[in-house]
Amino acid sequence: MGEHAAYAAGTYRPRRSVLYMPSSNERALEKAKTLPVDALILDLEDAVAVDAKDLARENACAAAASGDYGRREITIRVNGIGTQWHDTDLAAACAAGPDGIVVPKVNTAKEVKALVRAMEKHGAPDRTRLWAMIETPTAIFNVRKIARESDRLAALVIGTNDLVAYTLAVDRTNRAVSHLYRPFHPAVIGLIKKVVDGAGERGIKASCCGDLAGSPAGAVLLAGLGVEELSMAPAQVPWVKHALSRVSLKEARAWSREAAELYGNGEAEKFLLAQLKARSVMLP
Repeated sequence: MGEHAAYAAGTYRPRRSVLYMPSSNERALEKAKTLPVDALILDLEDAVAVDAKDLARENACAAAASGDYGRREITIRVNGIGTQWHDTDLAAACAAGPDGIVVPKVNTAKEVKALVRAMEKHGAPDRTRLWAMIETPTAIFNVRKIARESDRLAALVIGTNDLVAYTLAVDRTNRAVSHLYRPFHPAVIGLIKKVVDGAGERGIKASCCGDLAGSPAGAVLLAGLGVEELSMAPAQVPWVKHALSRVSLKEARAWSREAAELYGNGEAEKFLLAQLKARSVMLP
């Protein structure tokens, strides 16, 4: 057994629905106690304005320590390594003892080792696991080493919005180049598959968040690549659920292989949409 084998023990809890919550919003945190979700990610990063970081940290840690969320899995997403808030976020989250700590843009096994040491230094209980967000090509080139670094690592979370931007060198908010932002680009598909394979070798799941996971064609593609957990906005759930219900896993795998070979502009997405339309899948 590994040095952190105790981290792997515990009662199984499904992650059929995971909701990101801006921790600066106290009303949202209160409402989350009644929502029918399996897990909550209390966000200190993207969803929180700079002037609300301290309040968000205080709220998230109080929520995680409260025990008021029943059997829901509670995690805290801290600000990224190297930011001015990271060290304080990590120390506070460890003291609060959530089920997991989500760290953005983890790029190397060395960073995983340092994160685990910091968690132990700050007294994180054994049940508090590390979730590493994989959002850059650098991380994916190192993904097998990242996945093997520590038994405390419980999940690899693929952040597709940033992954697409970094892979294709495109700022999707810049109107001059936003048309080049292509989530279905074969290079992106290939990188996602590498994360799935790296996670599978380690016996942990790869999950996915971002716009790709919330589109019917993207969800089918990701399922075919072996991604088992998808994060999306509530309004996208019915569309994605309908699409996945009309496609077998065997079909999704075959389509993902074919899509990975289509390098023409938008061809992979067009191919997947055509397959869904042929099966009378309703699209938004």
